[in-house]
Amino acid sequence: AATAEKTSWLEAPQIMLADNLPPGTYNVYTGWYTFPSQERIAVLSDAAEAVNGWIFIGAIEIVSQE
Repeated sequence: AATAEKTSWLEAPQIMLADNLPPGTYNVYTGWYTFPSQERIAVLSDAAEAVNGWIFIGAIEIVSQE
């Protein structure tokens, strides 16, 4: 039987935001996709943070620079 070695990693992607983004709180979600079909992989969790194939990873606050 084949087995897979458990691994972990941390990614810190940069997200470019529009200069005219209105101030406020924005929720950030992520998801995983297969290649090459780009089908979203199901999230196997009943947690409130995992809905419709998305995982809630946090919120960001945009403040006015004025």
